[in-house]
Amino acid sequence: MTIFEHPAWSLLRSYLYIRRGMVGANGPRHRIEVRHDAPLSVFDIEVACAHCGKPMHPVRRDARGAWTFNVSCPLAVSVKCARMPESTATASAVREAIGAEPATRRLHLGE
Repeated sequence: MTIFEHPAWSLLRSYLYIRRGMVGANGPRHRIEVRHDAPLSVFDIEVACAHCGKPMHPVRRDARGAWTFNVSCPLAVSVKCARMPESTATASAVREAIGAEPATRRLHLGE
């Protein structure tokens, strides 16, 4: 099941925002993050990795303590999955879905 097919997608989408990061070799980073006022149940969501199809949890805590949204396996499991065209396309589709949300629901925390 993809994130778009998951019953919790509409709830989760309302807590997603884009964190614009440093400009690198490929342009600025646009990390998808989850607001900390989201229900903790977002960590229980399980969907298929956009590349390999294995079950994974798209909401994770990173080293900074941010709640990130991911479309592929954790890097510790498979770096390849995050770098594949299917993952890039799915992440772009999620960013587009976030952009379609009313501005009042797209909070850019910490900016």
